[in-house]
Amino acid sequence: VEGGVLHLAHFLNGKAVGLFGPTLPERFGYDENINLRSKSVSCPVGCEWLTDSWMRGCLLADRPKCMEDLRPEFVFGHVSEFIDAQKPLRLAIERIMAAGRAGWADAAGGWLEELTNPASRVAHIGRTGDELVLPFGGRVGRITVYDRDLSLPDGSGQPINCLYAKEAAEKGAIAEYGDVYNIPARPDSCDLVSCFGLVGLSRPDLALREMFRIVRPGGKVLVYMENAAGWPAESRGRLARMLGLEALPSGGALAVVGRER
Repeated sequence: VEGGVLHLAHFLNGKAVGLFGPTLPERFGYDENINLRSKSVSCPVGCEWLTDSWMRGCLLADRPKCMEDLRPEFVFGHVSEFIDAQKPLRLAIERIMAAGRAGWADAAGGWLEELTNPASRVAHIGRTGDELVLPFGGRVGRITVYDRDLSLPDGSGQPINCLYAKEAAEKGAIAEYGDVYNIPARPDSCDLVSCFGLVGLSRPDLALREMFRIVRPGGKVLVYMENAAGWPAESRGRLARMLGLEALPSGGALAVVGRER
C-alpha cells in the first residue's frame, strides 16, 4: 500500500507493486513500479488534505470503496501480466516417471535419497508429501518446510500453530511460514526444492519460477504433477508449456526439473 515501504523500495533500486486508494499514483507513485488504482472509483481526484481527517475515513461513504475495490484477483492479474512479460525461464525435465496417486510417494522417497547428501540444503514447499521429506531432516545439512498453515489439531479441533513447527524440529527440520508464490528464502540458497502440491494452483508456472529463484545454479526441483480433470485446463497448459511438454502426463508423474544453461 502506498507509504514508506514503496519509498524504501525505490531508494534500494527495487520494483514494487503500489496500491493506491485515496492518494493518486500520478502524484505519489514511482515510474518503475506497477501502480494500481481501481478504475471503478468514483473519485477522479485524490482525497489527500481535502480535510484534516482524510486519513481516518472515507469522505464520501462509511467504507473506503477505493481500497475495497483493490481485490486480490485484480492485483494478481496485473502482477501476472508483468511476470509473463519477463525473460522466459528455460527448464528441462531431466527425469520423469509415470506415477499415480497410489505409487508416487515411494518413487519420491527414492529420488530424494538420490538427490541429497549430508551437506544438502533442501526446501520443501507445502505440507503435501512432508511425511516423505521430514525424515531427511537429520540426514541433510538443512531442510526447511514452507507453508501458509503450520497448525495441527490438538484433539479439540482447535489449531495450535506451534505444533507443526515442534514436530518438524523433532525430526531435524525447520518449519517456516511461506507461500508457494512467495518463498521467504534468499536466491540460490538451496540445493534441492521439492513440491508435491502443484495440482490445483491457478499459476503453477509462477510457482515453479519462484522455486528456481531459490535453487542454486545446477540445483534441482522435484515435483509431482497430474493431469487432474478438476484442474483448470489453462493452468495445466501453462505448466506443460513451461516444462516443454505438449500436455501433462495423464494419471500423474514425478519429475526432476533442471534449468537449461
